[in-house]
This record gives sequence, structure tokens and C-alpha cells, in this order.
Amino acid sequence: MIEIVTIQDRYILARASSKLTPEDYHLLDETIKPRLTKHHTVRVQIEFRDFHGWTLPGVAAAIRFGLTDGKVIEKLAVVGEHKTEEALAWVVEVFGSTVVEFFGLDRAHDAWKWLHADEVGEYLSYASFGTVSPSKKGD
Repeated sequence: MIEIVTIQDRYILARASSKLTPEDYHLLDETIKPRLTKHHTVRVQIEFRDFHGWTLPGVAAAIRFGLTDGKVIEKLAVVGEHKTEEALAWVVEVFGSTVVEFFGLDRAHDAWKWLHADEVGEYLSYASFGTVSPSKKGD
């Protein structure tokens, strides 16, 4: 099941739990489409809590969603508690055009900040998020 928790302009926070179905991807699609009238892309944080995978039709919907709507998701913060979700983040980034980072559940707030980071001139990579400051000219 996917629940839309927060929508702020082109930023969407969703929570995934139980098993995902085609209806869940329909909800994501219906949440994203209206934002595309104002912006060409959206940024999404999805938190996996008590997640148990996909139904068989849900797998097909996930693939279809990735091939179509995946192109309009500019950045995706995957927040989870298991290696499964971390692996999912890697697969989405390798096979898609979305910039993806994985965060543990205890770093959910950092994930939301990361989605906004390059909007305020900070670094895009989570690896350097909060640890490296931009160098000054002349250094």
C-alpha cells in the first residue's frame, strides 16, 4: 500500500507498506501528473515501513511506472530499514534516469533535506551531504 504523506509544490513524500499493487502505482501517477503542469519534474521521497514486496501484478505496474513516470522523477530518496530497499535504490538508479539515494529510517529527515539540497546550492551527493563545504575561489 502507498500512502501520500506530504505534497509541497513538486516535492512528494510517500510511505510504502505491506505489498504494492497496480492501484498503488495509479495513486502515485495521479499524484505526480498535476505537478507537471508547473514543473517538468518532481522529487519524491518514499519511505518503506513494514514493506513486504509486490503482488505479481504490482511488479508489472512497477516496471511500467519506471519506464513511463520514472522519467519525470528527477530525484528519488529511498528510505528503508532493510538491504532490500537499499538494493532497490541501486537498481532504480542503474537502470533509470533518476538520481537516487538510500537513507536508513533514522535518516528520513536528511533524505527530505537531500531532495532540496541542490535547490539551495548544496551538493547533490548524499556522500558529501553535510560533510563537505564548497571551496572558495582562489583556494
